[in-house]
This record gives sequence, C-alpha cells and structure tokens, in this order.
Amino acid sequence: VAGPGRAAESMAIWGLYGWAHWARVRGAINSSCRCRFKVIDLSPLTAVIQPITGQSLVIMGQRSSTCDVLHECLGELSGEEKGRLDHIFASLTTKDGVCFTADDLKVYLRVKVPVMASYSERLFDKLCNIETGSSTEIGSVTMVTYDRFVISLVSLLRGEHDYLDSITFSLANSKPKTRSQSVTGNDMVEFVQDMLSVYSQYLKETGQLQDWCLENNRIANTAFAKGVVSVLLFKDKANKPTRLTDEMMEELIDRDNLRGWLMNEPLMAHIIQASLMFLFPVRQRETSSDSSLPRITAGIRPGFWADGAGTQLTLPTLLYLTWNIPVECRSSWRLLFCSHKDGSSFSKLASSIINQGPTLLIIKDTQGHIFGGYSNESWKVCPHFFGTEKCFLFQIYPQLRVCTSTGYNTHFMYMNQGQQTIPNGIAMGGQLNHFGVYLSDEYGTGHSWAQPRCTTYNSPQLSAVSEFTVHTVEAWALVEPKIPDDDDEDDVKSSVLDSHGEAAAILEIAGKHRVSEGLRDTSPAESNPSEKSLEHSL
Repeated sequence: VAGPGRAAESMAIWGLYGWAHWARVRGAINSSCRCRFKVIDLSPLTAVIQPITGQSLVIMGQRSSTCDVLHECLGELSGEEKGRLDHIFASLTTKDGVCFTADDLKVYLRVKVPVMASYSERLFDKLCNIETGSSTEIGSVTMVTYDRFVISLVSLLRGEHDYLDSITFSLANSKPKTRSQSVTGNDMVEFVQDMLSVYSQYLKETGQLQDWCLENNRIANTAFAKGVVSVLLFKDKANKPTRLTDEMMEELIDRDNLRGWLMNEPLMAHIIQASLMFLFPVRQRETSSDSSLPRITAGIRPGFWADGAGTQLTLPTLLYLTWNIPVECRSSWRLLFCSHKDGSSFSKLASSIINQGPTLLIIKDTQGHIFGGYSNESWKVCPHFFGTEKCFLFQIYPQLRVCTSTGYNTHFMYMNQGQQTIPNGIAMGGQLNHFGVYLSDEYGTGHSWAQPRCTTYNSPQLSAVSEFTVHTVEAWALVEPKIPDDDDEDDVKSSVLDSHGEAAAILEIAGKHRVSEGLRDTSPAESNPSEKSLEHSL
C-alpha cells in the first residue's frame, strides 16, 4: 500500500480483506486464518501485517516483488514442510511472533548445537540481508521477518550455487558490517570448522555414525579445514606447498573463487547445505539408510573402539576419503587388517588384502604422520606394476590431501614377496626402490620418496622422514566380497592354485611354471562347439 504513515495503515486495513481471500486461495496463508490483522510496522512503501495466527505477511505498495517471491517460495513447499517452517519461525520469535532478533537466533542455535557466537551473528546478518526484491537498503534491516526467513530457507532447499556461495561468503566474513568483498584463508578455516561441528551433530542425530565411534576432534577438524581451503587458495598452482604459512592464510578470496570452489568441492557444498537444514529442519531428515558414510559390515570385534586404539580415521578424514573414492565403494566397508588386533605381521597383512577388490591402506609412522593409498583393483603378488589411474595416494595428518595420477607412468600398485633382485613389499607410485609409499616385507619399516614429487601421483613426501618406522597399519575393503556362482554350467574344473592366487604368483616369479595349464579337463560343450551351440539354442 503506497503512502507514508497512517495513510498506509488505513489503506492496508481496507484493502486487506479481499487480498486475504485471494491469498488463501493461492496458498499464501493458512486456510483456517481469520481476516483479523494488525499493522506491525510501516515504511514509505511497505506495511507489515500480522494475522491472528502469528504468521506475518508483507503487503507491498508500488513494488510488489517481495510478495511475488514469497508466494513462489511457499508454492514449492508441501503442506508438511509449510507446517514445519511455521513451527521453526514460531520457535525463533519469542516476543510478538512477527520477527526475531539476533539474540533470539543465538538462543535457538545454542539449543541445537554449541556454535561460536560469531557464527550466529553472521548467520543473522545474512538472513537480514537476503535479496527479497524490495527496495529496502542493505544493512538497514535489524530483524528477520517471515518473508525473509521463507525466501532464505527455500533458496537453501533448492541447492542453488548462487545462494550457497552467497551464504558461505556471509558466514565466513569476519567483518560483515563492513560489507567486505573478500574473505581470508583464516576466515574460511574458521567457517569450515564451525560447519563440521554442526554436521557431526547432524550425523549423530540421524544415526549415520552408528557403526563409527568417532568423536568431533578439533585437531582433526583443523587439518580437514586447512586441507579443503588449500584447494581454494592454490587451485591454479601446479605444485601446492607442503604446508600453509600464516602469510598464505591471509590471502584474499573473492566471491568468484568461492563459487568455483563449491562447484568443484561437492563435499563442502553438501556439508553446508545439510548443516543449515539440520539447524532449520524444514524437510524430512535423512535416515541411516540414506547415509553419507559407509556401513561397516565385517571385521570389527568387541573392544575394537576401546581406549582410542581403533581406526586412524577421524570423522573429517572419513568424510573426505569417502567422497574421493568411486560411488560404488561408499556403501559397505570391511576391516581386513589392523595391527592393533592382528599383530605386526607382513604375511598376515598381505594375505588379508589379496583378492579383496578395491581397498584403502592407512599407515601411521612413529612420528605421527598418517597417510596411505586407495587401490581400485585387488592386490596380487606380481613382479611388475599394475592398477589404473583411479588409484591415488593421500595424507591425513598433518595436512589433508589427495594426490591423483599424473599420467607420467603407470606405476600405480606393486606387491612382491620372497625375491632376491627386486623389492619385496607393498608399494604405490614412483620407481623400484624409490616408491611414493612403500611397506617392506620385513614388517615395521617403509619409505616415502619424493624428490621433490612422486612421478606417478605428484605427491610430496607423506611420512615425517623419508625412511620411516611403522606405528600402525590398517586396511579396509570397500566392496562386498564376490560370491562364486556354483550353478554356472560353463565353469570348467579348476586347479587348486586357482583358489590361491598369491601362491600361484609366487611360483611364477620363482620360475616354477604351471606345466599342467594346458591339460585341464574340458567340458563336452567346449570340445564340441556345435553341441554347445545346440545347448544354448535349446
């Protein structure tokens, strides 16, 4: 309703009855709402009206774009979602039910999850200054009304990159009042840590951590945050630094770089969206069957998690590695080997990982560095390199990083045992005797050579020193074991060595060739192709 002061109030009240009927038909307000309203706030172009239900509506004058945006947003929600949204808004509005203040939001968030006060202030600032289509000057709003709240949450539900980078920028900005056009690396690290705190609480309440006894660790969160932010700071540099200095962390990041980072880091986009929807649960939460984390289906014995002697994985590193492996490897994991429970035995480690499909090998040296490799094929005893470019090396601590194939060579995986002239052990990347990561068959030692980088994976030295001493080793299978089909009529009778691939490979390396390979029994169908064709035709 156009006009200042009481003129707007009078015109709003007289014109509201017909508009309310139209709004109820369009679904803008609840059909049970009576046509009794009071004027809450007036401005030269806007009159904010409150129905008796406590739901605030904005009647615009010459520019009705806010109403249009609000109706469009409400139209995207189901009836249940509208009910949840109204309930959340009512929980936030502690005074007159029309809007909420920064203090109201701080109290609400404190109940959901303990977050820093600065996080609450930045979130409130973003909600106040959401683009509603009105002519209100940015920075002049000091309370969040219903329309701003609806538009913010629906934009978040859409998962729009423009809104995600906008809210990320606002929440990371340490000086929101100055309307700065850039944030620093330190700002982003603090923001990622806050998001992880919220996200870990979300995972616990949705039952997605039921198989993993992983606590929210500030040190692990910091390492994760620096790892993902380093991608943002050095995305255009071929060789990223092995550590981030204070000077590097003060480099400025603008909105365009932030937008590209979120598009290339789907894990962070997921964490931000899921965390905010956990704080404002308009949509039905995910269940454990829709988990972002893999289920552990085998290998965990009673007491495995006791006294912190379980896995070297933390919640951030588990998330990071899960989102970097292929989708088919993210649902079910099996613990194949852990030196805490299986002892310090290379033979036990080797026999555990052979013929198990894609695996994750994690090593911790005695100086605290944690690193390893993902192999997309089954391990096997072989005198030469094997694997594909999908393999990668990684470091968990002191910095989180994934090092993928460079295409320079195909030295992805290596495993050998009992030889005199070539290395014996498990390795990934590099050259013979100068591997990217190597575990000796004399369990307890290994090396990570990089001068200055591993040629296969472009990885730096991942261990604390080039020749390290092993503290802990663990190995995970990332897919369920294949069950042979006993009913396959085309299978031929197999040799005993077929079920012991590692033994066959060792014999082959030693020069003991399988002279009986050509003397296998053949089925009648194989000896008579025409008969086989007849069987299939029948």
